[in-house]
Amino acid sequence: MAYNLSLSLQHEMGLVKKHSTNPKSTRFYQGWKWKTFRFLILNRAGRIGWEQGSKVLYLTFNNATKQLYDRITNALNNQMLKKVA
Repeated sequence: MAYNLSLSLQHEMGLVKKHSTNPKSTRFYQGWKWKTFRFLILNRAGRIGWEQGSKVLYLTFNNATKQLYDRITNALNNQMLKKVA
């Protein structure tokens, strides 16, 4: 169940790559390994603080992580636009 959940999340976030066609393979997409997905997405160090009366999650700045999260945000926004239209 965790494997299916991680692949489903990766599809929604736009993190999978399309495989080349191969008659021996039944998978069309290449996802990340569960360990990679867990450490890059789920296990992020941060702290919760207050900013203007609301809770905010502060993460350490890392340019590669920012690019990854921006890519995920764009993919999720595109998914929402497709569902609305």
